[in-house]
Amino acid sequence: MPHMIIGFLKLTLACLILGTGMNLLGLSTETILAGFGMTPADLWLLLQRFVGWALPNIGLGAAVILPIWLFTYLFLPPRSGYDE
Repeated sequence: MPHMIIGFLKLTLACLILGTGMNLLGLSTETILAGFGMTPADLWLLLQRFVGWALPNIGLGAAVILPIWLFTYLFLPPRSGYDE
């Protein structure tokens, strides 16, 4: 668990340093999105559409995958090497 926290802190620090550098260069979220012909509102709508599409598909896949995984987990013989 500490490795995950340290990794998250490193990632946060890298994002902070990069964001500060981009701000010093005069770049902002709005200018970057404008380069793609989008606004922050357009990006938000795109994200909402993606979540609306992804969540039902994740649920559908889980309805098939999880019972298969549970079946194989319950009925496969135990692996050796866990005694150590």
